[in-house]
Amino acid sequence: MSRGYNLTITNLEELNFLSDSPKIKRFRFWLGRPKSANPQVYIFELTNEIADKNTELKDFIENSKLTILKEGWLII
Repeated sequence: MSRGYNLTITNLEELNFLSDSPKIKRFRFWLGRPKSANPQVYIFELTNEIADKNTELKDFIENSKLTILKEGWLII
């Protein structure tokens, strides 16, 4: 018998202070795992070569590529 393994993503936040280019956006989120009391923070970066400072977030994300995914720290 196989059991599902559900992960929970919460607290997604854009980190505006880490990006000085309209072609790059950086974010962080909390990843909750079953049977773990403390979520793990992850940082990721999206790059969209056709974006400019007027590009809406939805359009930015749809046309972007994941360029960095980094495991961060535990939330205690």
